Order: sequence, then C-alpha cells, then structure tokens
Amino acid sequence: YDVALFLAHRKTSLGEVEVRVRFIGYGAEEDEWVNVRKAVRQQSIPLESSECRSIVKGDLVLCFKV
Repeated sequence: YDVALFLAHRKTSLGEVEVRVRFIGYGAEEDEWVNVRKAVRQQSIPLESSECRSIVKGDLVLCFKV
C-alpha cells in the first residue's frame, strides 16, 4: 500500500519507531500504526537538523535520528 499521510509518530516500549499512516484510497477508520524499520521504504537523504524543523505534519517525509 502507498501512504497518503504520516499522521503521528511514537516509540514503542522496546524503543522501536512507529508511525501512524493513512493509506491512499482509505479513510481515517483504516489508519494504522506501522513499524518504520519493517514497513516503510527507506531513501536516505542527509539533512541538517535545521531542515528537519521545516517539516510539518502531513508531509510525506519522516525526519528522525536513528
């Protein structure tokens, strides 16, 4: 499935990062938490920390330290 929106993020009790996503073609009732390492395709683009501050809720970008 392709992601339409990243809605929120959290860390599990095991320290793993999860994001709440809405998939293209689905409504809010189908939103779900997914493990970033297991479910999100990675494309590494180095960013300065100042660039991460400009990312806003709903952008199709995740910015976090691993």
